[in-house]
Amino acid sequence: MDFACRSELLVVEIDGGQHAESKRDKRRTAYLNGAGYSVLRFWNNEVLENLEGCFETLVSVFHGNPSTDLRFAPATLSPKGRGDGTATADQGH
Repeated sequence: MDFACRSELLVVEIDGGQHAESKRDKRRTAYLNGAGYSVLRFWNNEVLENLEGCFETLVSVFHGNPSTDLRFAPATLSPKGRGDGTATADQGH
């Protein structure tokens, strides 16, 4: 994991191209979702070429409004949800 915000139960991953079809990443996301964390992923080039856009995306996720085209795995994908009795907004992923 690259960054984590415990108060928001959010993990942010910044990935290179080798992560495109990574089974390990899928298992780690499932594990983090099971622990109540949502996972937001950016590609390295997205961060390098559009830092402001990545920041805006992060703020949108914090406000509970992630775009449907994001590589976003909300904790609600896990039967355990957020682990604190609340659920994150279901984004259809």
